Amino acid sequence: DSPWIVRLTLPSSIMAGFPVYPLIDIKFGNKNNSKLTWYKLCNASNDWIEVGTGLVYTPSNEEIGHKLKLRCVPGNGRIFGSELTVEANGNVEAGPGLCPFNSRQAYTKEILPLERFRVVSYNILADLYAETDVAKTELFAYCASYALSLDYRKQLYLQEIVGYNADIICLQEVDVKVFDNELQDVLGFKNFQGVLTRKGATVAEGVATFYSTQKFRLVETMTSELGEEIDVRPIYKNIWTSIKENQNLRERFKERNTVLQVLILESIWDPAKKIVVGNTHLFFHPDADHIRLLPAGMILAFLENILKHLKSKYPKDTLSFLLCGDFNSTADSG
Repeated sequence: DSPWIVRLTLPSSIMAGFPVYPLIDIKFGNKNNSKLTWYKLCNASNDWIEVGTGLVYTPSNEEIGHKLKLRCVPGNGRIFGSELTVEANGNVEAGPGLCPFNSRQAYTKEILPLERFRVVSYNILADLYAETDVAKTELFAYCASYALSLDYRKQLYLQEIVGYNADIICLQEVDVKVFDNELQDVLGFKNFQGVLTRKGATVAEGVATFYSTQKFRLVETMTSELGEEIDVRPIYKNIWTSIKENQNLRERFKERNTVLQVLILESIWDPAKKIVVGNTHLFFHPDADHIRLLPAGMILAFLENILKHLKSKYPKDTLSFLLCGDFNSTADSG
């Protein structure tokens, strides 16, 4: 069958200096084998001028006040289908100016050499939480409504995350739709591969870890749904024994959908070096120190157990572990 485009849209917010990319769904084809061409509307002549190619395009300041258009010819590596064109709803706007992350990126301008790596952990705020009335009127009442919009926010957090030149990126509150339709494409463009772990089957967000394929190879992935597994996995037996007689604590803890995602990565330049990377998001409530400390203990037990098995399997390898996440805690408080 000839490839054809089911959906092709551009974001409602497009800013100069920030990456823009389409949401695209292709039947019998894929984005990597398709031809994408970007155009800007010349206001003086009303002509469309080609300005770029590829899935991701970053408008310049010269394009502020101009409208963008994207032409896509779907392909599958063998044949191409009928093209489709989409215009942006609005013009390219000026960016927000100097952002807080710009000063931090002054220290991460260079990609580290092969024997070293940089790690970034970031809660990107799931869209399903940002769009609620509670979010707009209570949690983020100080924030303008346009700034809570995913189309606006994603430009900023992607610019920040990519600008740190990290080799491992641990994200929390990742919408399934954002992972599938956006992060895999944009970070894949930068030679990253990612894994998403949802907070249970009914929650449309979770944690995601991306790793540079130029430095690491994925050996294995593991997950643990802590609330469901505390009374099942033997490694959690001591923690379960300490709380099972406390009904209120037991029930409150098991209601939580905290998940631990684990990736075992192997160094490309030295396969004898492996790292166990954990990624999690602990409960946010201010009075829930104990609900955060319990999964923290379980997570350490899980990671230590993995290291134990890896040492047995790879006795000559150098093994390390790294735990990232949004812990909703400070260094001196749960």
